[in-house]
Amino acid sequence: SKTIDLPLKGIVSIAFLQEDKRGNFYIQTERVANGIIILEVHKFDSDGNYLSVIPIPETNYSTWGIKLLSIDENGNIYQFLPAEEKGRLNIFSPEISSWGLK
Repeated sequence: SKTIDLPLKGIVSIAFLQEDKRGNFYIQTERVANGIIILEVHKFDSDGNYLSVIPIPETNYSTWGIKLLSIDENGNIYQFLPAEEKGRLNIFSPEISSWGLK
């Protein structure tokens, strides 16, 4: 058993996403700062050491979904954005520098 601290203020939701094939695991947080929703994925190694934060853009949600993000075994992050007229799927890949869109 291990306790992991996330020193973030204004967290309104937090969720365990998944573990990748290397044993890294991912935590999704939503927090509010200055009236803005900030959606982030925090990456940890198998020992619980903090590795990085992946900021997820476009948090002006049209409707709220139950699951905002998904991760596959390679650590790719999938974000589905519902909207009034159409939806969009963003894929963030760890293989692209600075966690850019695929």
